[in-house]
Amino acid sequence: MDEEQQDGQEQQAPQEAPATGGDLAAELDKWKRLSRKNEAAAKAAQAKLDELAAGSKSEVEQVASQVAELQRQLAERDRELLRNKIVSELNVPAALAGRIQGDDEESMREDAQALVAALANDYAPKAAAPQGATGAGVTPKPDEFDGMDVAALMKASAGR
Repeated sequence: MDEEQQDGQEQQAPQEAPATGGDLAAELDKWKRLSRKNEAAAKAAQAKLDELAAGSKSEVEQVASQVAELQRQLAERDRELLRNKIVSELNVPAALAGRIQGDDEESMREDAQALVAALANDYAPKAAAPQGATGAGVTPKPDEFDGMDVAALMKASAGR
């Protein structure tokens, strides 16, 4: 038999001798003490359970926050690697690499191509001006810039 069944049988078992007023009062005091003791133990257990639950929530929230931060950092590094790959493939000057924007490879590549095209237009040979109009008397040769990438165009224009 388990304890609950035994307690129930003890409570229901008839007493052999009739109880006197002093015996009943003592029995009542005994049960009140046990009740208070069990109530205090139950409150302490509930407090401990609440404390553990609160601690678990904050730990779970902390771990979730750390995971989110690590995912953000990983995404940023992946984006930087992709940007560097595109910069390298399209020969974008390193000083302008940070200007490339986009959420995915396609949009970043389009932005880099637009940047390269804009730079190429700025450094492309202009139509030959009449002698003396350039100020230095230098007239670019028609094929001088053909086949040059952006970096070479910038170097060539800096040397003028």
